[in-house]
Amino acid sequence: MVAAKGLRDFLMTRSDPLEIILSSAYKRPLSVYDPALIENAAQHIVLQNIYSPLLEYTNEGELTSAIAGSFGWEGNEAHFRIRPGLKTIDGYSIDAYDVENTFKRLFILKSNTHGDLKSVICPDVKLKSLNDRCPNIEVREDGALLAIKFKKSNTYLFPMLTAMDYAIIPRKSLDKQSLKIVDYKNTSGPYWAEENTDEHLVLRANPHNFHYSPKMPQKVEFLYLTGAKSDTPLSMFIDKKINHIVTVGSSPEILLSHFTDDKDVSMHLTEPMWLRYVTFTQKGREEFPEKKRIKIANTLKKVLLDEFLKLDGYVDAPQLFPGFGKGSLSAEELLKLKAKYDAEPGEDIFTDKMTAWFFPKRYINRLKEHFPNTEFVDGAKVPCFIDPKDRDATFPHFYFAGTDMGFQEDISLLSYKIKTEIFHLIGKDGENWIKKYIEEEAEEKKIRMLKELHYDALYRADTIPIVFCPYVSVVRSPWKMNFPRYTYDNNFWQLQYGE
Repeated sequence: MVAAKGLRDFLMTRSDPLEIILSSAYKRPLSVYDPALIENAAQHIVLQNIYSPLLEYTNEGELTSAIAGSFGWEGNEAHFRIRPGLKTIDGYSIDAYDVENTFKRLFILKSNTHGDLKSVICPDVKLKSLNDRCPNIEVREDGALLAIKFKKSNTYLFPMLTAMDYAIIPRKSLDKQSLKIVDYKNTSGPYWAEENTDEHLVLRANPHNFHYSPKMPQKVEFLYLTGAKSDTPLSMFIDKKINHIVTVGSSPEILLSHFTDDKDVSMHLTEPMWLRYVTFTQKGREEFPEKKRIKIANTLKKVLLDEFLKLDGYVDAPQLFPGFGKGSLSAEELLKLKAKYDAEPGEDIFTDKMTAWFFPKRYINRLKEHFPNTEFVDGAKVPCFIDPKDRDATFPHFYFAGTDMGFQEDISLLSYKIKTEIFHLIGKDGENWIKKYIEEEAEEKKIRMLKELHYDALYRADTIPIVFCPYVSVVRSPWKMNFPRYTYDNNFWQLQYGE
């Protein structure tokens, strides 16, 4: 494996009190990292480094080639010409058959969270095995070309295929019967998994990948932690046990306060698009009428906003999308919402017996002053991903979370946000909305739909935006980062040594 002179091993870890489940996930088997079921940012960051999709975005937000060296429309067919010479670390060639296999696997599993590709490619076909055929997908030129047939060309397909849900898995790495990933050495991305133990996960660079550079980290080591606290990554970084903290690895105020003026540390900030919010679950929406939810929302926001604004990097979030987002609301719409919320001021004390998940522990004492009978605990996972039949009395009425809202009208990310119930649509209603959104071709009408979806969620008090902040990551010099400003992506190949 080629390495530039002076390259050293690259150590990485993360721990975030707002994502406790994600921290424990590091000690699970590699099988937790599956593009077919992405539930959190920790999975996403690992997956985007070990698998590559057909297409991707540049740091400037431009659609560009990835596994597909070229792409475009030929009449009513979408053509993807696979990069020649693309191989796994063991030399296995990746071709259009791997792409077809990957898509059919998703169609069979029906578990991915970022968009429903099957409904637009194979809507009337029930696939039971990888040997079944999807008539609208064809592999041509002995695996060099993938063609997807439509009734007419469209604008949503190419952006949709940038999602990690559709990252390509080499077919030799899959069990054909169970469809599980059984080989994490032969991957399609710039890294492959060399070792996974109780102590760490080690990724190694793949020189055959199109993102490969001898100046990028040749080794990425995740150090598994137990009992990690919010300042654990900071302590390890200061003690030089690690040399990088990823974009979702620490709260921004911790990194901003320690490294803003440190010449020995390179810092990356995204735009302020990391939304902290509170969402009422279906349980909470059914038990509490709209006016009651507004009263709860006003009280929660008063307490949380007061605390967050004391920290570096946080600003009030009057809406779910940042101002630069296409789904952001007008000043007039925001004034209407403010008037509605002002008409239902919060209460000093809510005596209802409620359950709330994932609230920052440092604020729970203050919250308990207003919610003395509410149980503030950490749940098993994001509530929407808990099977309805497994939801018992401990299921929350509302929960605190953080999410990236910097995306524009991207179908994949929009589908994920609807699935996580940040908007008011749930289940089939959300699926039907996405279907109508996909079918709408006029850009102006699509944006109007997105704005209405956004407005309705706030009007109904289903979700309460609290604050925005940037994602922040740091790396010790002489490493430098070239990460995008409008996503939390932490692509290790975009770290360069000595530049």
